[in-house]
Order: sequence, then C-alpha cells, then structure tokens
Amino acid sequence: GRLGMRARRRTHRAVAGTEEDAGRTTMMTTEDAASGGRARANEAAKTIEASGETTADRLKALIVIAKKASSSSMLEESKRTPKTRVMGCASASWIEARVDATSGRVYAACASESDVTRGFGEVLCGVLSECTAEEALGIGSEFVDAMEIGAGSKTEKSRANGFKNMLETAKKPWCR
Repeated sequence: GRLGMRARRRTHRAVAGTEEDAGRTTMMTTEDAASGGRARANEAAKTIEASGETTADRLKALIVIAKKASSSSMLEESKRTPKTRVMGCASASWIEARVDATSGRVYAACASESDVTRGFGEVLCGVLSECTAEEALGIGSEFVDAMEIGAGSKTEKSRANGFKNMLETAKKPWCR
C-alpha cells in the first residue's frame, strides 16, 4: 500500500521530532535527555510501523520518504568519507551528525545508493536533528526493532542490521 496523507503528516511530525503535551511544547531536563531522544525515535518508529501491515508496506513508506526528501538533508559528496561511511550496510551509505555550536542541537545529513536506506536515514536524521548529543546517545537499536522491518527473511534481518549500523555511525562523534 501507499503511504497515505495522514501517515505522511504523522511521519513528518515524528521526523521533525516535536514533543507536544496538550498542544504545548515541553521542556526537558538534563536527567530526561536520553529518554527524550528515545521517545522521539520511538514515535518515528511507530509511524513507520503503522504505515502498513507487511514489511513490504513499511519499506515502501521509507522509499516515499526518500523520494520526498529535500536536497538540503543530503550529505554532500565531499563529506562521503570513510569516517561517515556506514559499515555493514549492504548499499553504500553515509551519515554525518554534528552538534551546532550555537544551538547545541545535532545536525544530521545522510546519503545512500538505496532509496530504502535513504528513507531510513531521513527518518534518523529527522530524529537526531532535534536532539542534543546526550539525547542522541540515548537512542538505541530498539528504534530499528520497533519499525518491524527485520523479523522475517535473511535480507530483512540484514537490512535491519544495516540500519542499526547507520544509527551507531551517527553516534560515533559522541562515543569517545
């Protein structure tokens, strides 16, 4: 099935990472920072998981996200280096996440030869781009598991592992 308008809006909101409580944005303390990043990631994952009953439906949703992505979120060719390369991903993929010195928020950009992987990268970049580095570190592999894209065939498990590697590559700058 195709990703419907309502699901696209939910995906956009989830990817944008807004947290609303009764219509107003909430502030997070340092103590909840890691859980705030996890909450945004889980919401984005639920949106993808809800985009279809089958793995194929969810993968199509990621393709739609990739095709609608703006060029501003695409990692520049010059930044596609061994440092930003996602190792263990079947398709050539890169992700860069850095903290903006002014806002303290993460800026993330990605690129991939695969539309499915680029779609996942776009979701991940949207989640990370609303986080602090501390919040980003709190996002774990359960984010990928919650999308329910890797439970079946060997190919699906390989894809899920590649997505987990993309998440870990994005978090490398803060894992020293």
